[in-house]
Amino acid sequence: MCNETLPCARGLYCKKRSKDNYFCDNGVEETHQCLKRLVAGCLDTGARRGLELTAIETRDVLNSYQLTDSEKNYLEDETHFIGDKCSVKKTFCPIQSMAMEACDQGCVTADRLETLNDDVIDKLIAEQTNLPAHDDFMDLYRIDNRSPVELRKDGGFFGPNPVTLRHARLLAPLIASYTTSSREANHFVDTPFTAATEEIRTPWKNSLLQYKIRVPIPVERRGDPSDPNLQLIYNGKTLDDSQIVGLRSGKNIAFLTGLPAAFVKSVDFNDGRSFIPISKAIKMNNIANKIKASSSDIQIKDSFSERITPLKDSGEDDDTDKRANVKAEKKHH
Repeated sequence: MCNETLPCARGLYCKKRSKDNYFCDNGVEETHQCLKRLVAGCLDTGARRGLELTAIETRDVLNSYQLTDSEKNYLEDETHFIGDKCSVKKTFCPIQSMAMEACDQGCVTADRLETLNDDVIDKLIAEQTNLPAHDDFMDLYRIDNRSPVELRKDGGFFGPNPVTLRHARLLAPLIASYTTSSREANHFVDTPFTAATEEIRTPWKNSLLQYKIRVPIPVERRGDPSDPNLQLIYNGKTLDDSQIVGLRSGKNIAFLTGLPAAFVKSVDFNDGRSFIPISKAIKMNNIANKIKASSSDIQIKDSFSERITPLKDSGEDDDTDKRANVKAEKKHH
């Protein structure tokens, strides 16, 4: 059932999918190299970095995304990844966007991708905002162009194609094994995940805001800010029972699991007022919007009234008045 092979990129081989079940009869054999690379974000060659995944582990990752059966089947079929798609890439390769290649003619790719990403974000927020009571936090900062209201509407800080918690727990140790000079490590940290820093940035561009974020991660699992190498940070006692997973390099941190809006405590509008509590900033924003809307409404009314010429009675009978007078005279006679 699993003894046939197909050529994969760069001289490696992938196990061919059997007629009924790609993962072989025993369900625990190692999956093919191409799918392993996809789960590793396409930056890892699998064999070179030793990403050891069983079929069950890989299936768990795919199941953590709300994929349809056809999308899963597409990703599990290595024939779709022969060639360049299976080679080492320069940027992170999200499972959601790769699954969009399975869209049929009736599928709106952009809508489907948005649905998948929204589902991942909703689950991450639910996991991270239902934690036990804690009093051990690390304060971080992030520059962003969204207002507090927009940020709350988006649910917080999340990458364009966020990974699930199950996937983040698997990816983090693999990425941490890279050195800071590694091309793959830089791409992992730069684009797909949520970046933050322990340093307050000032000054910065006026059009951007700076947010203060309080993340519940104990001191013993925050890593060493003096170490430039990639270090795992997480909130639980172990990685497997953590809901917040990140990678530190010096004072900069990339969160694989994103950061929900509930962690945002204050914002600096870069107008000399320093940090304002986020609740107060949202109220100020709402009041400003109401004043703006009210002012706009008054301007519209004034403009409309200026365009209307008031009706004036000339004192002379128009045709309607004349007809009325004739009728009145006839009735009188």
